[in-house]
Amino acid sequence: MIAYIQGRLIYQNAPKIIIDVQGLGYEVELPASAFYHLPSLGETLQVWTSYLVKEEQAHLYGFLHLQQKALFSQLIRVSGVGPKLALAILAQMQVTEFIDAVIQENIQALVSLPGIGKKTAQRLVLDLREKLQRDSLAEYADQSQPQGAVNQQKYADAEAALIALGYSPTKASYALQQLDIQGKTIQEILRLALQVLSPS
Repeated sequence: MIAYIQGRLIYQNAPKIIIDVQGLGYEVELPASAFYHLPSLGETLQVWTSYLVKEEQAHLYGFLHLQQKALFSQLIRVSGVGPKLALAILAQMQVTEFIDAVIQENIQALVSLPGIGKKTAQRLVLDLREKLQRDSLAEYADQSQPQGAVNQQKYADAEAALIALGYSPTKASYALQQLDIQGKTIQEILRLALQVLSPS
């Protein structure tokens, strides 16, 4: 089993990225929300992975946090919930929010997720409620953060600051992707990003 991959991020085009590990490129599919927190191309990234084989084809699914991987593993065991739907759920709802919705049997919250109808929501509650209560995924929370987590947080904070300054998410993301943010403070990142957005 491939538990995680660490290497250089060399390509990203949602929903997939490619990580170069000593000359070997791994194609990994991520939840859509993860793309807001990826480091710049060329920087080191570590993702927790789930390796699945379906119809003789191998797929790698990646997660920025171990808690997401743990929930993904639970979701794909539910009848009618495949990897694509599991990723969509993770992209739209925080792990703790999903656990709360299942334990509290909040069908309305679950059907608000893409691809989830009432029957699927009821099945999620039926199949996962007791297990999530018994084996809380909280044990995975904030443990073994990926190497790139600090940079990902800086990226997210800087992007939010640029959007607050009036730049569109697309422009903010573009500016940050031009930068090497390794070892830089948020203030330094913002200053450099503004130089990209407002060239003299």
